[in-house]
Amino acid sequence: AKPPAPPRQQQAGDDFRVAGVLVFDCPEEVMEERLLERGKTSGRSDDNVESIRKRFKTFGDETMPVLKYYEHQVTGRAGVGGPGGVVAVPG
Repeated sequence: AKPPAPPRQQQAGDDFRVAGVLVFDCPEEVMEERLLERGKTSGRSDDNVESIRKRFKTFGDETMPVLKYYEHQVTGRAGVGGPGGVVAVPG
C-alpha cells in the first residue's frame, strides 16, 4: 500500500504534480567528511559536526517520507561513494 501523502502533498492536493524524482545516495560518513573539509575554506558557520548531523536528522525526518511517497516515480539514482565522483546506480 502507498504511504500517506507527506504534509506538503496534503496541502497541495491534486494540483501538485511531480514529473520524476532524482535520488543521490551517499553514506552520511562520506557527506560529513566532505562538508567538514569544505568548512575549512568555505567560511560557513554551519559546516560543523553539530549542524551537519542536525541536517542529516532533518533529512531523515522531513525528506525521506516525501521520497517514500514518490518512490514509484524515481527516474534516476546516483551514488557517491568516496573521494571520486558520482556514479550511476542501477535500480
